[in-house]
Amino acid sequence: MPITAQPTLAARSASWLLVALAALATVPGVAVAVLGTPLSDPIRAAIYGLAIVGAAFLLSWAAEVAQLDVSQGLALAALALIAILPEYVVDASFAWLAAEDPVYAGYAVANMTGANRLLIGIAWPLVVLIAWLRHRHVAVQLQRQNRLELVVLLAATVYACVLPFKGDISLLDMAVLVTLFGLYVWRLARLPAGEPHLVGPARTIGALSPRSRRLVTAALVIGAAGAILLVAKPFAKALVGAGTALGVDEFLLVQWLAPLASEAPEFVVVSLFAWRGLGSAALTALMSSKINQWTVLVAMLPATRGLATGVYFALTVVIWHAVGVTSDRCSTGCVGPCPRAWPTRWNDDRG
Repeated sequence: MPITAQPTLAARSASWLLVALAALATVPGVAVAVLGTPLSDPIRAAIYGLAIVGAAFLLSWAAEVAQLDVSQGLALAALALIAILPEYVVDASFAWLAAEDPVYAGYAVANMTGANRLLIGIAWPLVVLIAWLRHRHVAVQLQRQNRLELVVLLAATVYACVLPFKGDISLLDMAVLVTLFGLYVWRLARLPAGEPHLVGPARTIGALSPRSRRLVTAALVIGAAGAILLVAKPFAKALVGAGTALGVDEFLLVQWLAPLASEAPEFVVVSLFAWRGLGSAALTALMSSKINQWTVLVAMLPATRGLATGVYFALTVVIWHAVGVTSDRCSTGCVGPCPRAWPTRWNDDRG
């Protein structure tokens, strides 16, 4: 699908500069992770966090460009999935580390609920605020095709309300949630294509020839994803260590600072959509992000824990923080703190 207006030389230069800066932001974190440079936890947390933010921007631009090759609905879902990939990796790292230290189980849930509060409590209202400031629109209208997102969100929320009564997040829950997400993507793939709304670096990359565009997009995805995979686990450890070193509650850092770093690209993308008068596209991307979080992200926790312990098929993950997860979802984004006093434990059912 062609770009209707080619970016100017100044716009192209600024866009490539942004791509270069985002790529450079990943270099210190990757270097420290690969070389094992001895640094204090606060410094390592800052360097790794910067790398995650830089890589996440690269992934976001690549996902936007993908709208040229697939339907808009599917591309926005891919954009949402890729934009929150850093959150997936950080949360998976906490779940993996829980195999060594059970306290990380609580951090995994704290990171997930913190991201939920940031997206619903800040990002969704931000879209409306920008629409009013920029265009004096008092509301953002959803499209008829958004009924799909709303139905899937409702189904995921209803299922989440079951978790406190079950007392665990098991492999059965994983199967149900992954199936729900699979049906959502399958339905999106059947929707007709629409013209993409590319801005900034995504627009510059999209204006390249099809072959060059796909090569650049693939390079961004592979490089950024590799950087995230390298730094995510040490970032999770350094963040907790930084809390101890600075006298700040590490649970608070995990619940608010880590999600803020991983969700930064999503905030930028939807803000640009809203600024250009594409409020419905912004909300569609945010709803797709929530569907990702409430299905695949939750399902990933028992799967990751199982891989870490080697008892994948018999694993049950018992998390009393499920009460906090459900209250977040059923109240559509309460921003109060998740009580740390709730006990968290992982139960390996080997029999």
